[in-house]
Amino acid sequence: MNKGCRGASNHRKTIYRSIRFKESGAFRSAPLAHAVALILATGAWHSAHAQQAFSSAWFAAKGAAQSSAASTGYLPNGMPASSLTNPALQQQQANQQLQTSLNNLAIMARGIAAQQAAQAAA
Repeated sequence: MNKGCRGASNHRKTIYRSIRFKESGAFRSAPLAHAVALILATGAWHSAHAQQAFSSAWFAAKGAAQSSAASTGYLPNGMPASSLTNPALQQQQANQQLQTSLNNLAIMARGIAAQQAAQAAA
């Protein structure tokens, strides 16, 4: 027997089973029940309302983040904390990015000018 035919037969059986299962109406609310159970299990419902801005919990978390940054030298997102206190470094990085952008712009302008010259010559 050809493998292609056997695979097609199995595929038809799978489709038939899935259609028959859908028509039976069993477990229609399963996705919703699963989502609710997942929310309750992870505690996301409670934690979504846990830290309101300027609450005591918010101030405690803010203080913990600041003391952690002061002791480790890194912000919670992994950036060095010195980037907040060293504006010269930020200015240098901004100038480098600006120079790169200006160089890219000049390259594009030369390319456009060359294309226009070629079209005018044609």
